[in-house]
Amino acid sequence: MQALLAAGLQLHCLRDLTRGGLASAIDEIARSAGHWIELEDGAIPVAPSVQGACDLLGFDPIALANEGRMVVILPAGEASAALAILRAFEPSAARIGTVNQPYGAVAPPFGEDHRGQPRNPVSLRSALGVKRPLEVGLGELLPRIC
Repeated sequence: MQALLAAGLQLHCLRDLTRGGLASAIDEIARSAGHWIELEDGAIPVAPSVQGACDLLGFDPIALANEGRMVVILPAGEASAALAILRAFEPSAARIGTVNQPYGAVAPPFGEDHRGQPRNPVSLRSALGVKRPLEVGLGELLPRIC
């Protein structure tokens, strides 16, 4: 964090992924900012051992608590500089998505809830270009063991 701040990057949002994982954090960010967010499914770094355990147990790794991980939102033009800094500390740091238009600029791609709010403000794009909604809170969270 100190290295990002010292570099003078225009950091819009930083979020710890310890509780609720990437899925909860990015959904909350999209809703509070009022913008659509699109994640590249294949760009999200997941260790092979974690993916294997999740496959075996039926968990979605982006919905699990991620101790020591964070998401950073900043202008697209500063992404390369931020990645260079972050990769000095964590080689798996990756650009995983983009913040798109604000709500109202386009129709909600996955519909609206009973209050007129977007049902899913975050989408995941597969390697084939297929978009699917990021579903949050579809099951019990694993408790943290500290």
